[in-house]
Amino acid sequence: MDILLVLRAILYRLRQGCSWRTLSIFGHWETIYGHWRRWVDMGLWEQILAEFFMRARGKLWGIDSTSCRVHKHAFGGVKGADYQDIGTSRGGSNTKIHALCDANGRIIDIFLSPGHRHDSNYAELLCDHVPKGITILADKAYDSDRLIQFLKERDVKFCIPSKTNRVSSESKQRPLQEAPSHRECFSATERVSGHLHSL
Repeated sequence: MDILLVLRAILYRLRQGCSWRTLSIFGHWETIYGHWRRWVDMGLWEQILAEFFMRARGKLWGIDSTSCRVHKHAFGGVKGADYQDIGTSRGGSNTKIHALCDANGRIIDIFLSPGHRHDSNYAELLCDHVPKGITILADKAYDSDRLIQFLKERDVKFCIPSKTNRVSSESKQRPLQEAPSHRECFSATERVSGHLHSL
């Protein structure tokens, strides 16, 4: 089976969220799954993301997340819901996709978490390898003293609108005079979120 067709089928499944058997429209679904499983075991997807990270463009990077409803048939894995990053909130069972994007809106890091966990709990993990001189754009969900201190210690700039309940005036001061306004910052992070929703 042509390897490009296999890749197209895998990307189709990731975008549509369909079953493996649905990929029979591309060819033998067992063959497609076999390639996927082999590439996972080889760490190929992590290597691709690492390459994207090395080729990241621009100085303004964005972080954001989006929630995905979990189908009832997704449950039942041997290692349980926590291993599958399935959480339960008021909206039902869901999973969150967290992503870091470069200035071109290209995802350079991505991972999952249970849907009921707050975005800010995973911001440090997203920004752990961000180099000095980069500016991180994010929405109000990421406004936390812990993240701000984390970025300052790594000499990473940031543009994060303050939450309405923010009481510390010092934290409201963003150490970035050349940063875009909060309105522009919000627009940039919304583009990241829009890209996630298109996955």
